[in-house]
Amino acid sequence: MRILATAAKGALVLALVGGCHIESGNYAEQLAAAQAGVTSYRQLYNRQDFEALYEMFVPGALGGQSRDAFVETQRKLYAAVGAFKMAALVGSGCFPHEVRLVYHSEFEKAKVTEAMSWSLRDGKAAATLYQVSNGYVDAKGDSSTSCSR
Repeated sequence: MRILATAAKGALVLALVGGCHIESGNYAEQLAAAQAGVTSYRQLYNRQDFEALYEMFVPGALGGQSRDAFVETQRKLYAAVGAFKMAALVGSGCFPHEVRLVYHSEFEKAKVTEAMSWSLRDGKAAATLYQVSNGYVDAKGDSSTSCSR
């Protein structure tokens, strides 16, 4: 099924949590804001409020995808995998004003890897990427960009 993209998923995860080396910093506040965004995202998804989910993305982040197309894609995803149940954070990358997260997640009908990226401004997170792949993908990245440093 095209909804659960599997092509180059390993490369995606590496690119998502990897990246260029940056100077060490304390990204606890940014990580907390991104995780609050993830919580809101999951609540909206489980309520099937896909219009509000669309509003969580920064303008242009969806490659010009219309609201209607996004909502239809989310409906198909929900039909395919069901409601969100639980997740484990398996990778993170923190950069100035950006947090990238990878989760091994369990939905009612599937186990997937979710890759999310969040833009942070004034303590608030806005989604810039959401991608889901069938099964669990290893999340190995550059430890210099880890949010736990």
